[in-house]
Amino acid sequence: MTSRIGRVVLWAALLAAAPAAARAQGILVTDPTIDVPSLAGSGEILLDRLAVGLSQTTTCRVFTRNDARDLARFEQLRQQLGAGESATLADDLVSVLGSDTLIAWKIGKVGGTYVVIARAFRGASAFASAQARGITVPEMIRAVGQAGADLGKQITCGGRPEVGTLTLEIVMELKQHNETVGTISDLVTTATRRDTIDVRGGFRAPVGKAEFRELSKLVTIGKESLSQCPAPGGYKDLPSSSRSDTTIDTHGGGDTEPSVDITVDGAEMHLEGLISDALKSLSEQTDVTRGVSCGKPFGPDTEKSTTDARSSAVDRAAFDVTVPFDKSLAQQSGSTSWPIEINGFKGTGTLTWRLGPAVR
Repeated sequence: MTSRIGRVVLWAALLAAAPAAARAQGILVTDPTIDVPSLAGSGEILLDRLAVGLSQTTTCRVFTRNDARDLARFEQLRQQLGAGESATLADDLVSVLGSDTLIAWKIGKVGGTYVVIARAFRGASAFASAQARGITVPEMIRAVGQAGADLGKQITCGGRPEVGTLTLEIVMELKQHNETVGTISDLVTTATRRDTIDVRGGFRAPVGKAEFRELSKLVTIGKESLSQCPAPGGYKDLPSSSRSDTTIDTHGGGDTEPSVDITVDGAEMHLEGLISDALKSLSEQTDVTRGVSCGKPFGPDTEKSTTDARSSAVDRAAFDVTVPFDKSLAQQSGSTSWPIEINGFKGTGTLTWRLGPAVR
């Protein structure tokens, strides 16, 4: 006959062999082995106590067989009442059934002392353990919770947080100065982009919105020079110069389908994403020309044009950062910035995040 620990090891080995996409980053707590006859009817109460202790100190989602049973019954009732399938409950059931960490534990008595021993399995091997003791029954109950809390400190799940918001802001500037024999030109372009990404958790893809603006101002000055101009009695050298101000304001945005990868490794969280979409834009150009021709001022002459079209090029924005992760916090939030330099543009990228924990 297979022992209880033996069955747990076999179960863990089967879970380890499952496809990675089907395995959730969670903990499934098995029913306790109770070697104290007087506690034989207390298994469910003690199971809940250990699960509570675990959930207070681990980043993983903690489940018991009761959770799986209740979720399945509630989902069945919903569908019987015609409410349809709940994506959230479906995700929860996947998390329960695909939990990649199993807790096997027992309560025994050595002399007059209750002893609680709990071990965590991933694959076929135990990788963490905790032990607590108590002399009286109340002390034993507290010891169960303490063993769970001590074990939870040793277990970190590497899955991404479930839900939250990422905001990517990019601000860049380009400055160019050119001077020839007859002209001086100065170009200043400011480009800004803001992406908001809704991370929805489970198997649901993230969705996003983008807003962008690129404002270019070009000033071209024709240096003053003498030109032969018609005059009474012939031609006369008279001063001529010009100034042209061109402003191009391109702005737009729309819905995006970002790719986001969020993983946790110990005390660090890795956030990586790519937004690659053709976004609708509106480009407004204004040209103002003024100057002096043959000693006579002219202008300002103004011309305007507007182009409304979807960008033919794909607009891209990306981030790849590693930031601190504090498993003791219910929400991970913060902001980090980095320098950007591309095609003559210089600026800063800033990522702000507010994410729910990988477990709840």
